[in-house]
Amino acid sequence: MIATPPVTAARSSGSCNVSVVKSAGSLHLLPAPDLAWEGAANRRYWGRRSLHGGHTMNRVVRCLLIAVVAFCLVAPSASAAPASLGKTLGQLWTTVLETPTPDNPFGDGGPQCVVLGGKIVAPFGGGDVLTCTVKAGTRIFIGGWTTECSTFAGDDCGGPGFNEAQLRAAAEAADAGVTATVTINGQPVALSSVETGLLTIHLPQDNIFGAKGAERNGLSVAHGFVYLTDSLTPGTYIIQGHVVFPDGSFIDYTTTIIVQ
Repeated sequence: MIATPPVTAARSSGSCNVSVVKSAGSLHLLPAPDLAWEGAANRRYWGRRSLHGGHTMNRVVRCLLIAVVAFCLVAPSASAAPASLGKTLGQLWTTVLETPTPDNPFGDGGPQCVVLGGKIVAPFGGGDVLTCTVKAGTRIFIGGWTTECSTFAGDDCGGPGFNEAQLRAAAEAADAGVTATVTINGQPVALSSVETGLLTIHLPQDNIFGAKGAERNGLSVAHGFVYLTDSLTPGTYIIQGHVVFPDGSFIDYTTTIIVQ
């Protein structure tokens, strides 16, 4: 799994301010600038195997916790139907996976504000100090929690030969029992449980999986608890998230969005 952690990545049953979570067989992304987890069978920064080290990933189920903001408190976007949200989630994962390692949030690029089509920005990275500055009229895509599974070699939430149904089932199973909540300036945001369509991914030559040749072509499906804001007006938005896992452990994060 892939995730974006805070300066200190950690997950525990006590109070914590972290952006990445370690746990058996998965990895999750949170808002934070410090990205570097290493170790087998753990939920961490880039994956089961460090993408910083060998640029390979034993766990291709990428989990991303994007700390973002909602529109002037919590008014939902009129166009934010489940199908539309799933498409936007797919655009986010496609953009991230197809970004070369030097600029990739899971490689050397660090946390960043991913620009999508339609004046949409998705804060993506780990840590509680991530700040995105955007123009008025921008909409923010919130991924309270999301997991991605693919057909790339080394992905234990999928892998070569998996079909769409199997990838979808794997992503759903990875998020089963996870509860995510988000507030903007203290007001709750209604997250929707959505899935992407079948994504066709073409990895660049220098990719976070270390894939070569034809192995750079693969398929992916993602599930997530997401929200898309309406156009934001100038101001500062404080987003706080809380994610609880089936074993009772949890993570908390805070992200700042500045709209100019």
